[in-house]
Amino acid sequence: MPGARETIRSESHSWDSAPQYGNDIKTRLLRRLGFSMIQDREDRITEALTDTFKWIYHEQVPKAGRFTWNPFVPWLQSDTGLYWIAGKAGSGKSTLMKFLHSDPRTKEYLGVWAQDSRLVIASHFFWNSGNSIQMSVEGLIRTLLHAFRKILSPPFNRFRFFFFIDGLDECSGDHEELIALLKEMAASSHIKMCLASRPWSVFQDAFNSSPSLMLQHLTSHDIRVYINTKFYEHRGFLELEKGDSKLAAQLCGDITEKASGVFLWVRLVVRSLLRGIANGDRVIDLMRRLEDLPEDLEMLFRKILDSVDPAYKLHSAQLFQIHRTASEFDNGISLLHFSYADDDDRALWDDEERPLGRDEFIYRVKSMDRRLDSRTKGLLETTTSFIDEIEDK
Repeated sequence: MPGARETIRSESHSWDSAPQYGNDIKTRLLRRLGFSMIQDREDRITEALTDTFKWIYHEQVPKAGRFTWNPFVPWLQSDTGLYWIAGKAGSGKSTLMKFLHSDPRTKEYLGVWAQDSRLVIASHFFWNSGNSIQMSVEGLIRTLLHAFRKILSPPFNRFRFFFFIDGLDECSGDHEELIALLKEMAASSHIKMCLASRPWSVFQDAFNSSPSLMLQHLTSHDIRVYINTKFYEHRGFLELEKGDSKLAAQLCGDITEKASGVFLWVRLVVRSLLRGIANGDRVIDLMRRLEDLPEDLEMLFRKILDSVDPAYKLHSAQLFQIHRTASEFDNGISLLHFSYADDDDRALWDDEERPLGRDEFIYRVKSMDRRLDSRTKGLLETTTSFIDEIEDK
């Protein structure tokens, strides 16, 4: 699901028109401001599933039960500086922020605010599983300054800056200091920012007068879309539904209700139920399995880890450590590299240097995928779609 990333979108403007010395200064400045994992966190965040989160752009505001929220599009077009997206851990805040950052409608609506000014959009994603700079205010400032390179181009007063800043609660520094910095920036008529965090008291006190939404109250439709997509693309579930379509529909509804808006919980539970289908579970078995799963996310993690075969417990811990260590590097670790990291030391020494053949490559990757699934029960995610592409060639 997974630095920081800064992306620039603006009207046509080129540094190439500047004198050579200006280009040299720009190059040196950006090199000093950048850091190796500046794009890592956003790149790791799960893409929004098709037909999810689109409600945030709708003119008719979806209901959030007894809770109220401020429509997002009118805020994008307004002069108000801050919008706060709050939500429980695992409710999909980072996925929503990535969706908003990449969707062209965001820039379109911001154009009403920017008018004839050049619009610059940038993002920073705090990450408490990353390295120190990915968790720090320094990382935020360096990312934003990387966007502020446009300030060096005259005339500055023709620019408007918009920032997505995700994971305020994952910042390792003083949250009061961070809030003061963000509020000071947002007070400028040139700057707007969309912030996301868990609804901790420090953020509620700071942003209670700003436009906001509480994400878990708005995602029931998105969760149903996710559940239906995952189940109905699975052959085993389709066969179960033919036997009892009413009970199968009830299962999907029960998952949605029990999720309480936490997307991560849904993903883990759906994966567990699909594993049950592969083991021959009937719909009634799946409903019992669902009833037995805890609603609390941390307790669910514990139950999943406890379900690992005792013979695999030590290996499971080793795989998590390999993944954690690899996450400190730019691109994490691929399944192929994981397979070598997981090899017995003697196997590595015995191998002579030789090109890796197609069949061995496929074997290593597919075998490692199965090992991760059995040892971590889906807590370490992988994608194997590219294996099928290779096998078809």
